[in-house]
Amino acid sequence: MMPDLPSGSTSDVDRRIALAREWDDLVAQARELPGLEDFQRPPRLETLLPAAADGPVVILNVSRRRCDAMVVRPTGVTVVELDGLTPDDLARNVDEYLEGQGEARLDRCLKWMWDGAAAPGHRSPTPARNPSCRRGVQSGR
Repeated sequence: MMPDLPSGSTSDVDRRIALAREWDDLVAQARELPGLEDFQRPPRLETLLPAAADGPVVILNVSRRRCDAMVVRPTGVTVVELDGLTPDDLARNVDEYLEGQGEARLDRCLKWMWDGAAAPGHRSPTPARNPSCRRGVQSGR
């Protein structure tokens, strides 16, 4: 049994459904255009692996449930859980970085990015013979 809804909420639901359908139709139209076949889709693994030829590529997945770094190497992808990263921290630090007034503020944001996202990915299991996995951003410490 559905709970009593305030007046007008059925039309709000209908409107949201209509907008969602319109969005889906627009995305489908965009995907029909040359070069946009993967519009609004995650990148395919076969396009990511070559990007890591010169060193690992780290993709962040940030959500309220869990945050991860996906470390892409030519041999595959390793997922590293980022316990110290939250969506709120990310939003705050991105805002601070974009405002970027002064070197101290930028240094603080870059250190936070390294500690919260990049360093855990670099600590993931890597083959010892892959020197590109030892590159990274130095935080001055």
